[in-house]
Amino acid sequence: MTGKPAFPLLATLLICCGAQAGEDPSFDYFQANRAMIRNGVQAVLMCNGLFTSQRSLQQVFAQELAYMVKFGGALGTAAGGAYQIDQALQAVTVGGGEFGSEISAVFRPGQYVIVVPSHALVIVRRGLDFGSQGFDPWDLAREVLQAFRPVINRFME
Repeated sequence: MTGKPAFPLLATLLICCGAQAGEDPSFDYFQANRAMIRNGVQAVLMCNGLFTSQRSLQQVFAQELAYMVKFGGALGTAAGGAYQIDQALQAVTVGGGEFGSEISAVFRPGQYVIVVPSHALVIVRRGLDFGSQGFDPWDLAREVLQAFRPVINRFME
């Protein structure tokens, strides 16, 4: 090691070799990201339909996944496809191999996701309520909106 930086040598090699950086305008650089999002959305919708709403797989594809046509469609059909359903775990895994990353969703009683687009707010509740009074997720949403109203108002300005 001579103690001199290697940068001049690297710059010389790049100039001599005609190396050039650029992007291919015909290549879809976000294909993997879109596949991961599609797989995640499908896994969540299938879990919701099968284990929360107690729908059949045919109903899930006809009702829950019907809107995915706008995004290239769901993977597979009720007869089968690039998804696995684990009834014991109440879980769904979508994707793998040529269909992008495997994404899993698992639903448990007492877990809620409430999306309030008008307030740019997502509320996630993880837990099970064993009380006899039950749990009203809409009461939670109202209380969170009330508590965070000053923050939300500043954010939405």
